[in-house]
Amino acid sequence: MNRHFFLIILILFAVLGLVSCSSDRINQVVSKSTVEDKISEQEGRLSRDDAEVLIYEQLTSEEQKTYTVDFVKEEQSFYYIRVYDGQQHVIKKFTVNSETEEVKQVD
Repeated sequence: MNRHFFLIILILFAVLGLVSCSSDRINQVVSKSTVEDKISEQEGRLSRDDAEVLIYEQLTSEEQKTYTVDFVKEEQSFYYIRVYDGQQHVIKKFTVNSETEEVKQVD
């Protein structure tokens, strides 16, 4: 009887230990910042994700529901971002300067 009691207590502590360790790992995985975000922040410039958010915030609420904002490429200090619909038809194109956060719509 004592042997079973101690075995149950041991299993309980083992399970609690695993659960507490796994919750730390989940918090690390769920973190919204990426490695690129952290590097960009250290360099004092805008990340690709932040550039997409800048474009997304310029869209109307109806456009935000309908369209997708996506990073295309990076050249020097400029990010090229596109806005497209569900059929992959490009609606708008933008450049974002990663150093000054200046946004320009490209034709």
